[in-house]
Amino acid sequence: MPYLIRGTDVDKDAVARRFYPDFPMAKMRPFLNNQPVSQAQKDEIPRTLLVEPPTILHRLDPLPELFAWDMGFKIVYPPMKALIEKLEPGVHEFIPLEVKSADGSASFGIYYLVLITLEVDAVVYEETKFNSGYGVEADKNARLVISPFGRPVLRTDAVRGYHLWRGVGGLVHHYFCSDKIGQFIKDNKLRGWRLDECVMRGSKLH
Repeated sequence: MPYLIRGTDVDKDAVARRFYPDFPMAKMRPFLNNQPVSQAQKDEIPRTLLVEPPTILHRLDPLPELFAWDMGFKIVYPPMKALIEKLEPGVHEFIPLEVKSADGSASFGIYYLVLITLEVDAVVYEETKFNSGYGVEADKNARLVISPFGRPVLRTDAVRGYHLWRGVGGLVHHYFCSDKIGQFIKDNKLRGWRLDECVMRGSKLH
């Protein structure tokens, strides 16, 4: 089944990270809202990501293979990039980032920021629990937040054939992945993303 991608809830994987040079929210917002952006705007994305341990009790080595802001950018290591390109060739754009420790003591190589622009209208609002209530009470035109205390409900026919996408309208800040990507993460014990299983409605996925 598909999954909703969230930031990790494992303490040692909750690596502090920031772009270098700084990437202010004013420049970041069009990407987060999935608005049309120019090549010039893409070129302004910093090409370095600085990381720090979540606490003094943890180390950066080994570094998680995946990074995620809860409702923002998704960053992956090269094998995940290769899988995404194999599953959906030419659909997503990848921005290379050199990942370094914030104190300058280590370099972790190249990761990739995935620009996910594909939107799929698949969420069954009436059966999905949002922080503001269920679909009837939730305003579809507002920025919605799917509650971590419920499982998102998706329409099977709407997501068939897709592997990495975001919601529409008020759900544009939510990102989803297919069972193939989810299984790759589980099989390889990749760290950094929390995957919330979705409930499917409709015919079974092929």
